[in-house]
Amino acid sequence: METIRRFRAIALLCRQQAVLHPEDSWSWLGKAERWEHLAETKIAAHSRECNQSNSLVGLEHLGLLTRG
Repeated sequence: METIRRFRAIALLCRQQAVLHPEDSWSWLGKAERWEHLAETKIAAHSRECNQSNSLVGLEHLGLLTRG
């Protein structure tokens, strides 16, 4: 989760740079969008991992899966 916070912090810095440098705002906003996308991708991957882990625990509880 620390990585997600870092990605979002970088995106915020990019947006701030866009305000400070309007002549290059398109570039800074594009960079911000990229960092936000990376954060969202990381969140989705974390969610999938959690859901998969929960599914395996549920199957083990039902006796449908044994961990070796």
